[in-house]
Amino acid sequence: MPFEAFEHMAWAKRVQSRAAADLAVSGMPSCTWEDLALDPRDLPLAEPNYYGLPRWRAAVAQRFRASEDGVVPVSGASSAIFAVVALFVRPGDRVVVESPGYGALRTVPTLFGAEVEVLPRPSENGFHLDLDRLAQLARRPPRLLLVSDLHNPSGSAFSEKEREALVRVAEDGDFTVLCDEVYREFLPDPPDPLFRRSLRVISAGSLTKAFGLGPLRAGWILASDTVAEGLRRVLDLAYVDNASLAEAAAAHALGRLDLLRARTRALLQPRRAVLDEWLRSRSDLMTVHAPEVPFAFPRLPAGLTGRRVSDLLLAERSTAVVPGEFFGDPRHMRISCAGLAPDALRTALDGVSEILDRLAEPRPRPPGGTV
Repeated sequence: MPFEAFEHMAWAKRVQSRAAADLAVSGMPSCTWEDLALDPRDLPLAEPNYYGLPRWRAAVAQRFRASEDGVVPVSGASSAIFAVVALFVRPGDRVVVESPGYGALRTVPTLFGAEVEVLPRPSENGFHLDLDRLAQLARRPPRLLLVSDLHNPSGSAFSEKEREALVRVAEDGDFTVLCDEVYREFLPDPPDPLFRRSLRVISAGSLTKAFGLGPLRAGWILASDTVAEGLRRVLDLAYVDNASLAEAAAAHALGRLDLLRARTRALLQPRRAVLDEWLRSRSDLMTVHAPEVPFAFPRLPAGLTGRRVSDLLLAERSTAVVPGEFFGDPRHMRISCAGLAPDALRTALDGVSEILDRLAEPRPRPPGGTV
C-alpha cells in the first residue's frame, strides 16, 4: 500500500503541529496535574500490568456496567481499531466502513487485505446512516462493519432508530460491528455504549478527547469476554506491558469525571459560540449543527476542495484546518474551536473567511477565449 494512504496522521503530526492557529485539533486542551488534583509522585512508577492495571480495568467496567474480563485497555481509540481489525480480518474479507469517516477506519482494514466497501453517511441526511443500505448488509454480510458515534468528522449522533438498526442487522447477518465512541464523552449525559445491546457489537472509547487527557493515551475496548480474550492475544504481539503510570492516573481521573466535564464545558461553550456565530455568518457553507463537540464539517462552495483551502490557509495564514479528503469527502473541511481561546479563534476564523471570499471571486475571462 502506498504511504499516501496514511497521510492524515502524518499531516497532523508534521504540518498541523507547526501552524500558529490550530483549527484542526479535535480534543480539548491538556489538563494539568492540578486539574486532576493529583500529585504524580503519589503514583507508583512500576506495577504489574500485563493486560491493563487492575484498578483501571475495574473503574472502566464499573462506569459502563461491563465485565472486567470484557475490558481491554488500549492507548486510545486508534489502537482499538487496529486491534479489532487484526483479530477479525483476513485477506479477501469484506469490510464495510462509514463514509465520510475517520481515516483509520478505512485504511487499517486494507493493511490486512480486506476489500473495503462504503456505507454512506450523506451530509444531505445530516450524516445519519443510510438505513436502506444498512439493512442490505444482512443479506450479504461483511466480516466487519466500522462506524462512529458521535460521528467523526461531523459530530452527528446516532438516533435510537439507527442504534436499533445496527444491532438488528449485525445479529440477522451474524457479523461484528465496531463502534468508535471516543467523542461520546462530550455529551452531558452519554448513552450506554452500543456493545451493551448485543454480543455482536464492540465499543471503543477513551479519555483522550473530551477531557484534555490525550497525553495519558487512556482508551478501552468493551466486548464480550470471548472477544476480549482474543484482543488480548492480538495485543500480546504489540507490547508486553501496559503503561502503569498512565493507567493509574486515568483510573484517578475516571473518578473525577463530573469535575473534568465541568472544566470541558467552561472551556468549550464560549469557543463553540464563536464557531457557531462564524458558521451562521457563512451562507456559502452547509453544515450540521452539533454543539456538543468542538468541531464542524462544513461543505464548501461548489468548485472548492478542503485541500485547496487548507493549503492556502497554511501557506498564507499559518492556520490549520483538516482537508475533507482525509475523511473520504474532498468537498468538506473539518474545522475546530478547541485549540484557541475566543479572541484568537475569532482572528483565525476571519482569516478563513478572507481565503474563502478570495477563492469565491470570479476569475476574469481571458480576452477572446473562455475560462
